[in-house]
Amino acid sequence: MAAQPKLQPVELPHREEALPRLGPIISEAMAQDPVASPALALQSALSDAFAGVDIAPRWSARRTLAFAVITCGAFWAGVGLVAVRVFAH
Repeated sequence: MAAQPKLQPVELPHREEALPRLGPIISEAMAQDPVASPALALQSALSDAFAGVDIAPRWSARRTLAFAVITCGAFWAGVGLVAVRVFAH
């Protein structure tokens, strides 16, 4: 005698029917009560950037490179000093 399955197969609705459409709801809620948050500011900045709107002057490549070299140099100098103090004795 074979065991009978206790569960019956269930038909699932299509994804569009199962999930509510949240886009219009979220847009309406944000329009009524906007909340200042870093995420919304980033979304706005990305939207402007992709639209081609120049929001703020950008750093030059030379200034960016100088910042990276100074920051990384300071970090590795600190790591070196700590390593010398820890392993010197």
